[in-house]
Parts: sequence; C-alpha cells; structure tokens
Amino acid sequence: DGIKNPKQLKATFEALLAQGHEIAITSFTQYPDIIKPTLKALGLSDKQLSRITIVGGFPSNGPNDPVRKQEHIEAAMKVHGITDPKNVMLVDDDDKNINKARSEGMTAILVPKAHNPDPSYLKATVESGQQIRSNAIAKSQAQDVKPKATDKAEPKPNPEKKDEKKGEAKETPKPK
Repeated sequence: DGIKNPKQLKATFEALLAQGHEIAITSFTQYPDIIKPTLKALGLSDKQLSRITIVGGFPSNGPNDPVRKQEHIEAAMKVHGITDPKNVMLVDDDDKNINKARSEGMTAILVPKAHNPDPSYLKATVESGQQIRSNAIAKSQAQDVKPKATDKAEPKPNPEKKDEKKGEAKETPKPK
C-alpha cells in the first residue's frame, strides 16, 4: 500500500531514535534493500538510517507459518542484543502478528489497513516507546542498587536504654 502517513511516520522514527531506541524493520520482502532508500526519500538522514536495521525475506517455513513474523523479530532481537521481549514493540498491519507478539510479552500496535489511516497509531507508538524505555531504565537501576551482603543497617538508639557514655538513665515522659 506504500507509505502511510509519511510526515507523521518520519516524526515517529525521529522521536523513537531521539528516545534512544534501536529500530529494526522486519518485512516479508525479497527486496529488503529497497527499504532504506524509501526511508531516505521519507526524509530521514544518513545518521538516522545508520541506526535502523532491516530484517527481510520470507520466513523459513513460508508466509503462512503461524510464527512467521516471530522469526524476523527474533533475528532483530539477536542483532540488537535484546533478550527480554518486554523491550520489544511490534508495529504491524496483521492481526496474527500482533496477537503472537502480545502473547510473547511484547508491546504491539496494529496499523490500520486503510491507505491513509488516522495517524493515532503513530502517536501510540511514540508513547509506548517512552513507556518501554522508562521500564527498561527502571529495571536496570533496580538491578544496580541491590544491597551488598556486607551492608548492615545501623541500629537505632533506644530512648529507654542507659546512655552508656555518660552512665545516666534517660527519662521517659510520664503520661498525664
């Protein structure tokens, strides 16, 4: 169907790249080499294009294989060193691919099949990208802040105990 919502699509790529995302385009095509020139025609810079990976071709078990898109996604995850599917977002126009991605724990956004659909799916893509990035950062920070086995909590002073340095008993206020 060609490029849907070209201006908004370009802005979406730019926003995701600015958020620090790795982008992989996975496509059932025997001509994956045409994708980057198409993105360049869309207005993306060479620097931006260098940050986009293309995974193309037909699935090894044919286009009717129920896990057909998954093969491409796994290849893209491997290229980018991603092991947690929660850090992956699929934007696709095929319900089967969307359902499979969601069942694997990925964020998945359905692209309407209309020629120039309402671009709200692109806004959802950017928002989901922000959420995925925030979750990944929070998870990474939580793993970095684990207490060491040698860290011990300081005991809290008990106001009813004697002050051993002065040998005096501390008074406890009496109820009225």
